[in-house]
Amino acid sequence: MTKLIAIAFALALVAGCTTPAQVIRTQTVEVPKYIRVPIPDQLVQPLVVIEPKPLCGSTFCNGQLATLLQDYRDAFAVCNADRATQRDLNTHATRDQSQPAAGAPAAVPAGGVR
Repeated sequence: MTKLIAIAFALALVAGCTTPAQVIRTQTVEVPKYIRVPIPDQLVQPLVVIEPKPLCGSTFCNGQLATLLQDYRDAFAVCNADRATQRDLNTHATRDQSQPAAGAPAAVPAGGVR
């Protein structure tokens, strides 16, 4: 009888102390790869507009001002073209990163973060 009570007590202890097994679910997710695209050297060179010496005393003459204004406009046009090229490089790199590999499931951003 004592053995029976000891076994029942041991079974009660073991049954009460066990925790339910945790369910582990394995899920494969796609992580975007960030690819650094170096900026071409010609896009990061400084633009220099050389200003002439004033011919009309201490001020520029009208012809000099017109030439200087056109030089600055040309420099800004080159700068804007370089910026457009940089935007195109950035758009192209971003588009390549966001497209999943062939046969791979589409990546879903967590919490709406891109």
